[in-house]
Amino acid sequence: MSSITERRATLTALVSLSEQMLECARKGEWDAVPVLETQRREGLEAFFSNATLPEEAAFIEPALEGILEIDRQLIELATESREVAAAKLKDLQQGRRAQSAYNSNR
Repeated sequence: MSSITERRATLTALVSLSEQMLECARKGEWDAVPVLETQRREGLEAFFSNATLPEEAAFIEPALEGILEIDRQLIELATESREVAAAKLKDLQQGRRAQSAYNSNR
């Protein structure tokens, strides 16, 4: 069985993965986010496949709260990014319609 120190280090690494996901999202590097999320999910599943001890609560609770906060920020960024992409697509479609109308009236 892993020591509490090892489990704390594992959970710290998983929080770090979450922070990397957020940093990638902030940079617009959206392709990296699901790759990191898969690693994090697998790590969390492995971490929680072992029973947690009462003395681990002191570091598990704040780590999970941090991950949840990062996820909220990721959702915000994803929503904003999706809205920007939708607006650009709309502009592109309007431009194509205008070009088509111009070409048909020449």
